[in-house]
Amino acid sequence: MLRNSGSVIPAEKNRVFGLDILRATAIVLVLAAHTWPTKAYQQWPLAFAVLGVELFFVLSGFLIGGILIRLAEEDRLRTLQDVWGFWRRRWFRTLPNYYLFLGLHLAWRTWVLGFPDQVATNWEYLFFVQNLRHPPGFFFPETWSLAVEEWFYLLFPVFLFVALRAFRGRPVYAWMTVIALFLVLPTVLRTWTALSVELPQDPEHIEAAKRAWDAVPRKVVVLRLDMVMYGVLCAVISARWRQFWERMRKWWPAGVALVAVATASIGWDAPLHAAKPWEGLALWPVMAVGFALLLPTFSQIPAARGVVARFTSWIARISYALYLCHGIVLLAMWRWMGPKSVIGLEKNTALWCVTAWVLSLSVAGLVYRWFEKPMMDLRDRFERARTGRLQERTEAPPTPAERQGS
Repeated sequence: MLRNSGSVIPAEKNRVFGLDILRATAIVLVLAAHTWPTKAYQQWPLAFAVLGVELFFVLSGFLIGGILIRLAEEDRLRTLQDVWGFWRRRWFRTLPNYYLFLGLHLAWRTWVLGFPDQVATNWEYLFFVQNLRHPPGFFFPETWSLAVEEWFYLLFPVFLFVALRAFRGRPVYAWMTVIALFLVLPTVLRTWTALSVELPQDPEHIEAAKRAWDAVPRKVVVLRLDMVMYGVLCAVISARWRQFWERMRKWWPAGVALVAVATASIGWDAPLHAAKPWEGLALWPVMAVGFALLLPTFSQIPAARGVVARFTSWIARISYALYLCHGIVLLAMWRWMGPKSVIGLEKNTALWCVTAWVLSLSVAGLVYRWFEKPMMDLRDRFERARTGRLQERTEAPPTPAERQGS
């Protein structure tokens, strides 16, 4: 069993460069979709946005799965207090940035746009229930995916805790039972939702149908939890069946092919024209499995050198702040630099795109340096003072050698 050394490893240590590549790719896809530099090819921004978020989901599952595997191997998922420790550490990581930008969006709508009672109107965002059972609204729209992940972080450890107690002495059965539950139930609900909706026959209604598809099933929490679980499944395979995981490194071309199929499908409106089972059942696993098949290769790229590698790792480090800040940066640009301002920038132009990227990267870098990173350091100091150990050590799941006490 893996034993903790008792020392706190700072949040910046033990990063895996290959996973940084995937993180950076995900946020670049999202930012590219929201700052599209031309009025042509407008079908592709949605495809890029979908792919970026789905990649984040699979990555989050892989990393969270690795953390929970380590906790289980160290016998630190025995009590509800252990589960609370996992939540506490997760929330130290995710909530400060979230509430910082939630406050900024509330302030923007209250004092800049002049809308009253914004806290009362948008109270659901305080508890991540804005899209639990229904599509999110127009306020702070990028947070729909964060709600999916937060609910996964809340529910999965509880189900795993119960399963580990029920299958005492047989942890693999516990893991596979919970994984199957999280994979099957959202898929069934999503398929039922897709089959209950009429697809448009009139080309004039295709655009409205695309917006509806973008909201349901894509952005409803209870219909999307399975996407994170595909990453957890990869973490379990990596930790438990290492030889098979090594053989999976050769499967990355299949992963690229599946991602390409999903990209083309969304770009060509296939979810709206093809059979409903594709929209409700097949499209999402195609994306998830495609990204999952990239993990065996990228998770074993430990480090790299050079300017490009350093820039890639920097983008990966600020990706959470960048995801949260770019929306309000675009709102500010539209109000103070847009067509009705003195500057007169037009959307969907190269200059708009470059300006948005420069401002978003700058804001995200500042937030990471002066807020996010200090909060992670505070988390580590708090954890050391409270327990004398750090509960999240590395990004990759433990290998069999590590579990034997290396």
